[in-house]
Amino acid sequence: MIASFTVVSPAGVSEVNTVPLFSIFPNPAPGSMHIKFSQNWLPVSITLVDMTGKQVIRKEYSAIDETDLDLQNIPNGTYTLIARQGNNAYQQEFVVAH
Repeated sequence: MIASFTVVSPAGVSEVNTVPLFSIFPNPAPGSMHIKFSQNWLPVSITLVDMTGKQVIRKEYSAIDETDLDLQNIPNGTYTLIARQGNNAYQQEFVVAH
C-alpha cells in the first residue's frame, strides 16, 4: 500500500510527503497489524489515536524496521497511526474490524 503522509514541522507548517515511509497491513486490521518501514528508523515512537484524538497505544523503539501491534483490545473503528522520528511526524489512517 502506497499512501501520502503529512509531515509536520516543529513550527506547525505541514507539507505532503509522497514517499512511502511505512506501510501497514492488513487494513482493515482484524486483531493485529503489521507495520513495515521503508528503512531502519532510530529512534521512533508509534502512537495510535482514535477519531476523537484520544491516544490508544504508544510504543517507543530505539531502532525498528518492522513490528506487529496487538489490536485485540481496541474497539472497532477508524484510527490514525502516527510515527514520530525527531521533529518529523508521519501518519496514516486505518480501520480496526474484529
